[in-house]
Amino acid sequence: FLCFSLYSYHAWLAQRIAIKAKLLNAIYKKQGFRTFSKACARVNQQGHMCVEMLLDQGSYQSRSFALSNCWLILPENVESIDAGELVEIAPMVPNHGVI
Repeated sequence: FLCFSLYSYHAWLAQRIAIKAKLLNAIYKKQGFRTFSKACARVNQQGHMCVEMLLDQGSYQSRSFALSNCWLILPENVESIDAGELVEIAPMVPNHGVI
């Protein structure tokens, strides 16, 4: 129940405070589902916000959760997103930024 509460609260919150970032790696997912994936965002040398989806997205896999600093919000109407496209992210901890 604790994991479900943690994930569902963050998913609800992420929809309200989304930020645009450039995706660093291509993503393929099942169409028809909105997905909140663990990711790591940073500002590159040009001053642009970039994000990389982390591996090991299972709820039982805590390493990616520990390394992440944001949620990558993947809309339900897409099956793939190419590297370089703009995507929405939300900070793991509200009011603390992403980086």
